[in-house]
Amino acid sequence: MEIQQQISYKLNANRIGQTIDVLVEGCNGKSSWGRTYFQAPDIDGIVYIKDKLSVGDMVKVRITKALPYDLEGKIIKTNKGG
Repeated sequence: MEIQQQISYKLNANRIGQTIDVLVEGCNGKSSWGRTYFQAPDIDGIVYIKDKLSVGDMVKVRITKALPYDLEGKIIKTNKGG
């Protein structure tokens, strides 16, 4: 698992600076999270966004940080309601 975590982190780090479409799947009042086209539910990680959004919003996110299995990003453009 330690080796896989390192591999996953390196792959995620390659995405820093990229702008990716994210479908918002949840929010807690302060931040939101969602998935990209390459992240499968219950298998892959998610993208954390430090903005309050609604479930179903489709947003363009610039990836700012890589985590071992997840990504963090900043909204570039919002398309409310998908």
